[in-house]
Amino acid sequence: MYLLQVSTGGEDAFFVSPAGHGALGVSDGVSAWAEDGIDPGEYSRTLVQYCAEAFEERVMAATRAANRGSFIEKFDPRSILRYAQQCTCKPGSATVVLAALQPGGKLHVANLGDCGVKVVRNGKVVYETQPQQHDFNLPYQLSHPRLFPDTDTADSADRWVLQSLGFEML
Repeated sequence: MYLLQVSTGGEDAFFVSPAGHGALGVSDGVSAWAEDGIDPGEYSRTLVQYCAEAFEERVMAATRAANRGSFIEKFDPRSILRYAQQCTCKPGSATVVLAALQPGGKLHVANLGDCGVKVVRNGKVVYETQPQQHDFNLPYQLSHPRLFPDTDTADSADRWVLQSLGFEML
């Protein structure tokens, strides 16, 4: 199994974006797909690519709106996940977490499955996401709904908004 992961680049993927106030996302491909000859990392790599694309497009749209004296709807990281899920039309599935800092020091987090975020202030964990599971060792996971109609969706993701004090670690 380890050699398969090395040869394919692994099952996990991430992005870090400096756009706006910054965002990051982590996706964990479901390893069981390898038993069917499917690279579990391909879905997670594609998913985070689309997450980064959607986040950066949203930042540009917000900038354009601000330049016109208007604003766009309230930020919801699940909308980023929703776009990425619809665009990732590949066999496979993955768990995912997205965290984005927004104006006013608000940290927006969306977590689906058993990925997660811990917020550390002054060396102490002050917040951590909880895993979402249907059953033991069966976390919520995204797939493309046309390929797998019973998949979990971005709307199933837990969502939190935290006030950042500017000196946390994720």
